[in-house]
Amino acid sequence: MRLRPLLLLGGVLWLAMTALIAAAFVSRAVRHAEQMFERHVQQIADGVGQRVLANEAVLDAYAAYTLVDGPSPGEEERLYTRQMMRRYPQIVAMERVERVPGAERGRVERYLAERYGPAVTLFGFDHQTRRVVEPLPPRDEYFPVLFVEPMTVGGARVIGLDVGYADFQRETLLASVDAGHAVASRPYPLIEGQTGYLLMRPADTAGAPRRFVGMVVNSELFAPQRAELPDGMRVRLWHSRYGPDDRHGRFFDKAASAARSPLETLLFPRLTATRRVGSDSQPFMLDASWQLGWSQLGAFEWGLMALLSAGLLAATGLGLSGALRRHERRRAREDHLFRLANYDTLTGLPNRLLFYDRLQHAISGQPRSGRRLAVLFLDLNRFKPVNDTYGHAAGDAVLKVLAQRLTGALRAEDTVARLGGDEFVVLLERVGGNDDVDTLVVRLKNVVGQPIEVDGRSVVLGVSVGVAYYPEDGLLIDELLAAADRKMYGSKGRAAAAR
Repeated sequence: MRLRPLLLLGGVLWLAMTALIAAAFVSRAVRHAEQMFERHVQQIADGVGQRVLANEAVLDAYAAYTLVDGPSPGEEERLYTRQMMRRYPQIVAMERVERVPGAERGRVERYLAERYGPAVTLFGFDHQTRRVVEPLPPRDEYFPVLFVEPMTVGGARVIGLDVGYADFQRETLLASVDAGHAVASRPYPLIEGQTGYLLMRPADTAGAPRRFVGMVVNSELFAPQRAELPDGMRVRLWHSRYGPDDRHGRFFDKAASAARSPLETLLFPRLTATRRVGSDSQPFMLDASWQLGWSQLGAFEWGLMALLSAGLLAATGLGLSGALRRHERRRAREDHLFRLANYDTLTGLPNRLLFYDRLQHAISGQPRSGRRLAVLFLDLNRFKPVNDTYGHAAGDAVLKVLAQRLTGALRAEDTVARLGGDEFVVLLERVGGNDDVDTLVVRLKNVVGQPIEVDGRSVVLGVSVGVAYYPEDGLLIDELLAAADRKMYGSKGRAAAAR
């Protein structure tokens, strides 16, 4: 088992577990955010609904008051409307409107001049151009404001305003007649600069009504303050006759801006809710959306996630360390058993089993390479007297020195093995000519023939070498070894005869 794949596996496991922990915390935060979102939407919807119902109740009571008070407004009516406006701050103004046929225009203008001054007359207002239209062109009927509260500079300028001059306000008046109850206009900019709407109803629903009451409502007071909204939440209120993105029908659009990264939008959901609020008179639609993000996780959650992640990292490290130690111990045992089975315990050279395996592998690959193989059988001369004279420990030391010398005299791809006792065998791969092998044999004899110090004395040994070639001397392993062994004994006999 390699260290790098093990570390990679541990890192992947740690990241996966950390991701699962983060997903669990994110899921918990999302559930909490969903509950919070539902509460916010419900609070906003309840606030709008309460103000809508209050508007209708006040306007209905005002209509009943005008029926009792009579056709001409008085000081009591002004006191009444002031009380209502102080109680309900969303009401910007309350007004009384009369339906006047075109033939009675003069009467109404004289009334306005007598009550409010000679400069007051009928006029219209173009909401698109924000321009006063005066004098009014002849019309079949007019809907002038005869009373308004408050009588501020802006309010006084409303006296004489033909509410029916603007198409959307005229439609609101006529719709209230058909419905028999209050009807809200579309949103429009108020004189004070806010966005609001006109809520109108006939004072008398019997027959063709001549008297109307109305109120101007500041719809921006329906909206929550930005500080009350969580980061990333957006709330919109619009008239149901319009779409949510149509600015002509929008009462307010509040958002607590919070930039969300692409990763946040990928990991966190976007909560949405659309509800119908208000009533038949004030049919409004409320839309809320909230893009969740990292801010849903507090300091406690981040700290706990970091603690759990660090614990997982430590546990993963301990687990990997233990697995690595067990693997190393198992590998060491396997290596030890392999060396016991394939290497000579004294010299560290390959033994007969490993030599046979390498020779078989070389024979199998010889047809592809086309090069000959050579097997050298080595038998030491004058080794037995070393054991007899100096003991087996000295003999073992001599064998170790010779094993090192033989290994150093060969190429890296060649193999020298100990078959047992004082017998060694060498495998030469990719052999060129016989001369190369003969040269190597001479070199091996030279390195073996060099003196060896044993217990302060110099020992000089010799070696007899037999060489067999593949495929000339045999196709099988046993045939090659037997041929090399015969040639070795032939060489040993010639050496003995020469002495």
